[in-house]
Amino acid sequence: MDNGIKQAAESWKELNLQLLLQRLDQGSLDIIANQKESLIARKSLAEQTKGFRKLSDEQKIRDFKKLFKEYQTEIDNLTKRMKSSEKLLLDVFEKLQKAPDPHPFIQRLVDVQISNERVAALESDNARLKSEVAALAVENKKLRSQESRATQLQQQLESVNSKMQELVKTQ
Repeated sequence: MDNGIKQAAESWKELNLQLLLQRLDQGSLDIIANQKESLIARKSLAEQTKGFRKLSDEQKIRDFKKLFKEYQTEIDNLTKRMKSSEKLLLDVFEKLQKAPDPHPFIQRLVDVQISNERVAALESDNARLKSEVAALAVENKKLRSQESRATQLQQQLESVNSKMQELVKTQ
C-alpha cells in the first residue's frame, strides 16, 4: 500500500493540479469570450442575411461572395474555437486518466491520522500509568520498609517479652 501511495503522490505531482486548474480557468475564460464572439457574429450574420434577402437579384449576385465569405469566416472561427476547447478537454482528460483515484489514498491517510490520534492518546495514558506505577512503587517501598521495621519491632518485642518472662520466673 505504501508503494501505491508513493506512486499516486508522484502521479498527482506530475498532474500539477494547480497548473491544470489555471489552464482550465484560462480555458473557461477563453470559452466564455468565444461564446460572446460567436453570439455577436451570429447576430451580425443574421442581420446581413436579412439585408441580403431584401436585395434585388442583381445586387444578390454582386453581394453573394461577400456574404458567403462572412459565413465561411464564421465557420472557420467556430472550428478554431471548437478545436481549442476540445484540445483543452482532451488534455485534462488525458492527465486525469493517468492519475489514480485519490480517494483510497486519502481514506488511508484519514485512517493513519485516526491511528496516530489513538496512539497519542495511548501514549498519554501510558505516561500517566507509568507515573502512577512509579508512585505506587515508592509507596510499596515505604510499606516494605515499614513492614521490615514492624518485623524488627515485633522481634524486639518478643525478645523483651522473653526476657521479662525469664525475669518473672527468676523472681
